[in-house]
Amino acid sequence: MRRDGHRGLLYPSVRRAGGRCFVAFDPGIVQNVRPGASWTLIWRGTPDFAVEAA
Repeated sequence: MRRDGHRGLLYPSVRRAGGRCFVAFDPGIVQNVRPGASWTLIWRGTPDFAVEAA
């Protein structure tokens, strides 16, 4: 896709109904970034993980 000139893509989330995921092949397309919440992802070597506010 990148070789064809695409700068990113949107695709439906498999974890959240109605949610969308975004991939940026070119970081320049992400604009107007603002600080928000911070999260810690905890992975213990299994398919399950935890998310906690940092």
